[in-house]
This record gives sequence, structure tokens and C-alpha cells, in this order.
Amino acid sequence: MLLAVKPILHKPFLKERKINSLIAVVVLLVIASIVSFNG
Repeated sequence: MLLAVKPILHKPFLKERKINSLIAVVVLLVIASIVSFNG
């Protein structure tokens, strides 16, 4: 998954804020899924 994200991060046509918010959303989804599985 990280290998698929890296090329996107290196492309300058996306704004850094947009990339950061996308990463934040993905991280939150992963944490939520882990919590739901453990709960």
C-alpha cells in the first residue's frame, strides 16, 4: 500500500494539504477498523 502511495506523493500536481488530509483520512479509517476488530 505504501508503495502505491509514494508515487502520488512525488507528483507535484497535488497540493500538500490535500495529500496530508488524504493520509489523515486513511490513517483514521485504519485505526477505526483495528478498534472495531479488537472491540
